[in-house]
Amino acid sequence: MNVKSVVENKEKYEVELTIEVGQEEFEAGLDKAYRKSRGNISVPGFRKGKAPRKVIEGMYGAGVFYEDAIEEIYPQACLQAIQEQGLDSVAPPQVEVTELGKEGFTFKAVVTVRPVITLKQYKGLEADKVLPTVTDEAVENELKQYVERATQLEPVDRAAEMGDSVVMDYQGLKDGVAFDGGTVAAGALAGRYVLLGGERRRVVSNTGSSMTLDSAVTAADNAVIYPGEGGAEGCAVYGCLFVGKGAYGVVDLNDGTEVIVKPRGSSGTADPLDQRSSVGWKGVHAAAILYDEYIVRVECGSSYSGQDKAN
Repeated sequence: MNVKSVVENKEKYEVELTIEVGQEEFEAGLDKAYRKSRGNISVPGFRKGKAPRKVIEGMYGAGVFYEDAIEEIYPQACLQAIQEQGLDSVAPPQVEVTELGKEGFTFKAVVTVRPVITLKQYKGLEADKVLPTVTDEAVENELKQYVERATQLEPVDRAAEMGDSVVMDYQGLKDGVAFDGGTVAAGALAGRYVLLGGERRRVVSNTGSSMTLDSAVTAADNAVIYPGEGGAEGCAVYGCLFVGKGAYGVVDLNDGTEVIVKPRGSSGTADPLDQRSSVGWKGVHAAAILYDEYIVRVECGSSYSGQDKAN
């Protein structure tokens, strides 16, 4: 393919190519677009797919096949220009047609190129070594966590005191009537977490009216127990997909676009004088992932409730 290209640096890692496609290449693309689309074009006086190209262009305009011809030509023209200019492209180019006519067309392609990194002198560099300062209080706080985890709970026959771990019987009532969720079924919270007195603790076991935690916790009288991971239903998880520029491309699934031609008189009551004719295009496409590293999935969890509507 004979194309002309001019390169211009646009940004740090982007290059803009101005690519010209001549009349000969454009005419070949028009003829290929016609042969690919003629089976879907109906013209009065001709069997479907048998109408000459000149007849179709005379009926619907000289540019009826321009779009399909450009789609046919530009990928190879762009690839050839990138290779001729010696560019190391790392993403699909962004294309914009700037001039179009029977003599050919001109388009611009913004190409993302691999950055050139020049490694400077790094040997012999010196840096101060900063040692962390560890206080007795920090050591004590760290050890305290391990002590609490290893604490064994033993039952005592006395009134509850500050710092005790308490097994409580509870039932939720409203106007003297139990409500849904006020009482938890036996074993439903085992292995889950709750928030009590600002501390997160794992539930070892529970009955319909009591539960046992894995370690001691300090809480005020009548403290409210909150679900630490959405209660027995677990966490509500939301998947977020971040798609980077150039991560995917569009693939044509039906070998080009289907041209739909409606001659004059086909619009019914919308065109009582039979003055309108129309042409349209229909295509089936799918997205293809080009660079997996440009797509990131992040899952966000809610620690308030396992039900979406509660978050």
